[in-house]
Amino acid sequence: MLRPAWAQSVISAHSGVIHYKEGQVEVDGKPVKQDPQKGQFGEIKAGQKLIVKDGQAEILLTPGVFLRVAEDSSFRMISNKLADTRIEVLSGSVIGEVGELLQNNAITLIFNGVDVSLLKRGLYRIDFDPAQLRVYDGEARVSAVSQEAVTAKKGRAILFSGNSLILRASITCEMEFSLVSTRLLAALTSTRSVSEPTCIVALT
Repeated sequence: MLRPAWAQSVISAHSGVIHYKEGQVEVDGKPVKQDPQKGQFGEIKAGQKLIVKDGQAEILLTPGVFLRVAEDSSFRMISNKLADTRIEVLSGSVIGEVGELLQNNAITLIFNGVDVSLLKRGLYRIDFDPAQLRVYDGEARVSAVSQEAVTAKKGRAILFSGNSLILRASITCEMEFSLVSTRLLAALTSTRSVSEPTCIVALT
């Protein structure tokens, strides 16, 4: 889905700006109201919960990093600091789009008591049911109290089974073009040849 031109220039000193939304999106039970054409954007602060009841939302985290939230999905902002952004995924599905990860910025998604640190430019998806992480591109470090950290690189998935992390050898790239982010496509293909395939995943 193409975003309006004004949606590409949002700058914030902290994570949590609601960069784009459609449908019914709430923060702590209150509908998100914004007027992007006037530069008025909603935001989610530390400790607050965002839920997408109908539609979808795109949250600006650190510069170059976006969290796309699917319908019937929710998360809590644990920390909105650029140097230590921490988000707890509570339900549904989210996609982390990392077009650029600055040296002093850090993104961690907390899921079922497991920390998922996004380490490189790429595309990451977390689903609550079945509980899993899929790395379509990039690299993520998954840390659980019960075992040593596991690193998942491009084409890998991790299943969350009780207190165990199960690393799958490979995943199939789901090509969906209805929600293609031109920003992410440009970032992921900037260092590749034209013939090399790029995985673009839509929240469905």
